[in-house]
Amino acid sequence: MYFPHYIKDKIIKLAAGREATFKDSQLKAFIAGANGMLIGGYLTVKGAGLDADYALIEEIKRVWKK
Repeated sequence: MYFPHYIKDKIIKLAAGREATFKDSQLKAFIAGANGMLIGGYLTVKGAGLDADYALIEEIKRVWKK
């Protein structure tokens, strides 16, 4: 997978609100360069369940292997 030279050494994490902001398109953020996320519950907002987050992680791994 190609990332521009200026993004390869950066940490770009998705955090609280990613479910509301990206809905079913969270994978696209990882294709675009995000490389980390908070999973499970957050400090003030209930996040997605761990099963949903782990399923997303597996999907990201499959895409990144291509």
